Amino acid sequence: MNAKQNSVMNKIGTAVVQQGICQSVARTAAGWAALAGLAMLVGCGGGGGGASPNAGTVAQQIQVRGPVDTNAFLQLARQDSCASLRNRYIVIDRQFVFRDSAGACADASFSRVLYGANPQQVLCSETDSIGGPRTQCVDEQYRAMFNQVNANRNLAGFGLGSDRQFSSLIQGTPVAARLLERSDNSGIQRESNLVVRDSNAWSTLWQQHFVGSQPVPALPTVDFSQNMVLALFAGAKANGCLGIEKVDVVRTEQAIRVIRTDFAPPSDGQVCTSQIIHPARLLEIPRSDLPVEFVTDPFSV
Repeated sequence: MNAKQNSVMNKIGTAVVQQGICQSVARTAAGWAALAGLAMLVGCGGGGGGASPNAGTVAQQIQVRGPVDTNAFLQLARQDSCASLRNRYIVIDRQFVFRDSAGACADASFSRVLYGANPQQVLCSETDSIGGPRTQCVDEQYRAMFNQVNANRNLAGFGLGSDRQFSSLIQGTPVAARLLERSDNSGIQRESNLVVRDSNAWSTLWQQHFVGSQPVPALPTVDFSQNMVLALFAGAKANGCLGIEKVDVVRTEQAIRVIRTDFAPPSDGQVCTSQIIHPARLLEIPRSDLPVEFVTDPFSV
């Protein structure tokens, strides 16, 4: 084989290797895109031998069609291991679901995700990580919608307009609750949610709630053989216009769900006190062995 033939064979061999690499990378990238919304394609040209105009990215186009798979999202909510502070799933236009969860975790303490009609259709997300918040979109056509919803997640309508349809996946039978204490000046100043099932823990919590206050009000009587206490502490709020508007409790076959509705942020021109507040609600409900899920949700049950 002469030098010219060797050169031709080398080029053919290189092309075959490059094609195999590109196919392997493409398969791997597709898997990444399905799992995390990220895909990268490195140096794979088309049949003409030149670089593709979109080299360096893999674009996915996801067709979203309702109805929303409610059971799948409820199962996802129950499995969330870091959602003790917030765990809400909002259906938008019966086609999309916005997930907003947060918990007291060392890493991945919050997750905000825009889904299609099922949990496998992850469109865009913003998640906590050791390196800081990370935002990514599998399909760029949904980035503007995600940014709008995420930025206005504590407002009714999510900044999308009054012509859109919203509903919460939270369902269940209302549970009667007795208000034991309502305060905007709790001694427990970090956001937390607690379930109290015995008198000793109840007495300790009451003292912590009123730390720095004199005199401490009498401890409300609770029959823990029949009832239990739900304690919601909202943490520090920047002014008197913020805080807990109401708390609803519902029962499903799987859990007791406690839904905290906060006041909307103050509108322009609204006069608010500048004092930092620490809202709290303490409720008595019938005793149950079901797990208790705390949810922050802008919708009434």
